[in-house]
Amino acid sequence: MGAWGVKTFENDSALDWISELEDDKDLSIVVYKFSEFNHEYQDSPAETLDSDLSSEVLAAVEIVAVLRGAPGGDIPPAIERWLKKKSYDRNLVSVFNEMMKSDAVDDETKLQWKAFSKEEKWKYIVSALADDAVKLIEIILSQSELKDLWEESDKYEDWLSEVNYLKSRCGG
Repeated sequence: MGAWGVKTFENDSALDWISELEDDKDLSIVVYKFSEFNHEYQDSPAETLDSDLSSEVLAAVEIVAVLRGAPGGDIPPAIERWLKKKSYDRNLVSVFNEMMKSDAVDDETKLQWKAFSKEEKWKYIVSALADDAVKLIEIILSQSELKDLWEESDKYEDWLSEVNYLKSRCGG
């Protein structure tokens, strides 16, 4: 077994995912990771979700917490410095621009989106990601292999405390 600790970035899967972000410096991978997790969940709602995917989602949630101004101290320093300078991400806004064209988005929301300033779009995105992050954490805590693995360890309560702290930093 490689790196394995109760904090988000103390395991190999999260570290591998964050290195992708370090290389690309593209926040849209947060949306894609959330989407991948949601698809897995919707495709097999009764199944236990993969521990690696759950760890990667928790790493993506940590990014959202930093964007909300609530870092947890566990994020690699170079990423935290980079994120603190982020007041806007063109790639992430482009993803949301495409999402707003979807038939799944109601007309009122589409009109609001078009009327938003650059700063308002960014606040909307961070808020939407935080809402999604809380929901994904709840799924991880209810039916993930990661939770099952931690339940079998003597550090389960410590891990649970860390995940709940992350959830709180996203508004949950």
